Order: sequence, then C-alpha cells, then structure tokens
Amino acid sequence: MSTGARGAIRRAVRKDVRRGAQVSMPATEEGPYSVSELALRTIVRCAVDTLPGVSSLGTTFEFGARHGALAAETPVALTCRVSVALPAAAEAGGLVPLGDRVRVAVEDACLAELGLQVPTIDVLIEDLHA
Repeated sequence: MSTGARGAIRRAVRKDVRRGAQVSMPATEEGPYSVSELALRTIVRCAVDTLPGVSSLGTTFEFGARHGALAAETPVALTCRVSVALPAAAEAGGLVPLGDRVRVAVEDACLAELGLQVPTIDVLIEDLHA
C-alpha cells in the first residue's frame, strides 16, 4: 500500500473518531435521519453555555443500542458536566435549582433542534469557581 493511501485511511479514521457515531433520530415527515455525536454534543454545549455563569465541560450519551463504533440508536440518557460560578449558583437559589435550569435548557434545545426527547438528563457539577 502506498504512503498516500495509508495517509488517506488515517485521515478518514481520525475524522470518524472526532465526529463519533451516526445517531438515529426520530423519523420526521420527510423520513428518517441521523446526526453525529459531535452535533449532539454541540447542541448540548450551546444550550448550557447560554446560562449565565455556567460552562459546559463535556457531554456523554447512553444509547438505546450501538451498532459498532460508527452507528447508534436514539439516546436514552445524557450526562452533561458543567462548571458553575458561585454568584450564578447563589442567584439561582443554590446548586439544585441551577442544575434544574441546566436540565431544562438542554431538554428544550434537544426538542427544538432535533425533535428529540431524552428521557434522562443528568447534570454533574464538576467545578465551582468565584
């Protein structure tokens, strides 16, 4: 195999790893569709980052089933890890109400952007800062 062919294969594999699996979404009137895990993580990150004093640190998904490394069924749960500024937590009335705001923002974004209702959305506050 030539050096150019090996390089092309490596680039394709890296691209697939970054994007993650293609995730099946609920069918629409136009038919079935899928999005990448990267697209899902981006939607969650943008939703979290809209809240004052809250920053997304990462998101993991639990899928109905995986079909190899590059295909998955609709997510049944997601966990978003966040960083919170103490003033934002105080303004929200504590960490639990702030976590609820994060959960609602993520739920609303998934529904608005993808028509996706994720049954379980966990919020893990990993970092508190001033």
